[in-house]
Amino acid sequence: MFGRQQRKHVEALEEIHEELVAADVRARTVLNDAIAQIDGRLARDREDRERAQLSTEAAVENARSLINAQATDLGHLMEQVANTCALVVQRLEDDRSDRRALAEAIDRLAQLPAAPVDTREHALGGTIFAASEIADHSEPLQVNTNEIDLRDPSAIEHRWTYGETTSEILDPRPHGNP
Repeated sequence: MFGRQQRKHVEALEEIHEELVAADVRARTVLNDAIAQIDGRLARDREDRERAQLSTEAAVENARSLINAQATDLGHLMEQVANTCALVVQRLEDDRSDRRALAEAIDRLAQLPAAPVDTREHALGGTIFAASEIADHSEPLQVNTNEIDLRDPSAIEHRWTYGETTSEILDPRPHGNP
């Protein structure tokens, strides 16, 4: 009896031992799977962080170069504005000196004695003939019947006399005759 009971105990212990070994194997398998999943997640997270860090660094570098380019452009623009302002100032100073010179010239002219005003009549242009050269319009005028090419400017003679209107010059008939 005691031998049978002991054997039952030994068999029960062996069954318990086998169940513990099987449970240990299952636990180790589950633990290894969990560790493998955690390692995989950590590797993916590390890769994601590296990609994010690289893209962030690239974005920061692009922003830095863009800011530098804008600063350079702004510097050139400010230089052009300064040059334009300097040009405007120079022109204003030139205008001011011109106005001063004009005012001085007007002052000098105002200080000169006034010249007597000449009230005689003056011819403003044209030809003035002596009284003996003026034709008598009561006699018919001799008309030259030569043809003139109006397209050739050198072919047209201008004989202007003082007091004639354009229609009198272009009309070869004597004045006053229709």
